[in-house]
Amino acid sequence: MKIKIYLLTLLFSAFVNAQDNYSINNLQEENSKLSKSAQLQKILSIPYDKFVGNIKTSEILANKAVSLALELNDSISLAKSYVQLAQIYTYKDKRDKKVEYNLKAINVYEDIGELAKAGYAYGELGYSIKREDLKNALFYMRKGIYLIENFSAAIKIDATYDNYGILQGMKKNYDSALYYHNKSLTIKKLN
Repeated sequence: MKIKIYLLTLLFSAFVNAQDNYSINNLQEENSKLSKSAQLQKILSIPYDKFVGNIKTSEILANKAVSLALELNDSISLAKSYVQLAQIYTYKDKRDKKVEYNLKAINVYEDIGELAKAGYAYGELGYSIKREDLKNALFYMRKGIYLIENFSAAIKIDATYDNYGILQGMKKNYDSALYYHNKSLTIKKLN
């Protein structure tokens, strides 16, 4: 009986993975028929779970998004593309590249005055380097929180608070960790 359940679970998992890969792989083919601007927007709108579910294809698409954004002189999309590449390199455990692309996104956002989005990117950078460099991770996350809190009500900050709480827990600052987790939870309950 256990073997049957295991086999059914394995088959179901393979089916789900095939569906996910099929949709993101099809995007490459479908995109070639669209305008450059539509291609760019389609790549940038890939849901996070699909995006990280197929890192190899997503890396190709994110690099294409960078090229399209540069060609179209679309700074917002360029920064978003850099954030996507940073996420890919986080999953590929390529520290230098994840930091490089997060900093590129931050620079673009700061250059065009999108400080809250720069704050989000700072938060992502801080969280992604927490195991290698906790001191700088805390610095980047504090900077991110400051920018989001002071320059936008539209950027969701609940995940950044939650992640900052995790970093505080890693430093054994349990009261601070609880404080930020509670702030995050309060926001999540309101939405």
